[in-house]
Amino acid sequence: ARVRSGRVGTGADYRARPPAPGVLLSVLVTRILSAQTPDFSIPVLAASDSASKIQVPFEARGNSLALTLQAATGPLSFGMALAQVSPAIFVDPDCIPLILDEDSGILLDCSKPAHAKSRIQILSTGLVRVNPDWRAGVPAPANEPPRVVAPVRVLVNGSLLEMKQASLAPGYPGYYWIVGGLPVFVNVGSAEL
Repeated sequence: ARVRSGRVGTGADYRARPPAPGVLLSVLVTRILSAQTPDFSIPVLAASDSASKIQVPFEARGNSLALTLQAATGPLSFGMALAQVSPAIFVDPDCIPLILDEDSGILLDCSKPAHAKSRIQILSTGLVRVNPDWRAGVPAPANEPPRVVAPVRVLVNGSLLEMKQASLAPGYPGYYWIVGGLPVFVNVGSAEL
């Protein structure tokens, strides 16, 4: 969605897509001082002159989301369609997906590839409800973080990963942590996730 003096996208990959309850959003090009909907205050998790991160409350319902932002440049109001789910994988500044080897914690990329039968961690947002219920803007606990309610499926080159965990990421607000086991046979080279 376009804003008078900024652009809004997911907090994971900055793409414009309908948000879902619990998703992190990035407001680019301006510092956000406060955010709200008609029903909820929205936590501002980080703010700089070039970008701010906010989290849609898990309690958001309906087909649309009316946001009112108080920016350093003045008030901004806009509406967005609200999706039931809006998964997005976090990427680094070079657009490399934040996928880690479960055992070592090393970021996987072309020089450090995943291997058959290994477990990977995927950092994402937009997987919606968790159990127990959780409040937006609050980091998930290190022990027994709230688990994603809906079933999560992850495919690598069309092969289903064996799901180990799908929960909020311990110590972070709005991040989800998916852990899955790679199949016994994985093709060499790049793979589609």
